[in-house]
Amino acid sequence: MSDWQVGSEWQHVRDNDERTVELVGEVVEIAPPSRLVITWANASQANNPDAYSRVTFDVEDYNDMVKLTVSHDELEAGSGMAQGVSKGWPAVLSSLKSFLETGSGLDIVNKS
Repeated sequence: MSDWQVGSEWQHVRDNDERTVELVGEVVEIAPPSRLVITWANASQANNPDAYSRVTFDVEDYNDMVKLTVSHDELEAGSGMAQGVSKGWPAVLSSLKSFLETGSGLDIVNKS
């Protein structure tokens, strides 16, 4: 949830009855339709500036296709967040690819 303006907050809200906020951050840079940069932290660590990392989404033409590059940096080596995103991003991007190709994403269940 956000208005996607530089300096605006964003939240990742679970699509469940509780509407649990899991991740939070701020929009650092936005240049539609090719670039979005956000900060990223667990909602439980929202008040700790050292807990935030950065995610960059770059979209560019690639021959007759579109290339999406996702970079997640400024992570503390060995942290729970670093471990989580190293497993999470491949699953999310695989599901996005499936959705774009078939109209259905992968049935990914959060087992944590």
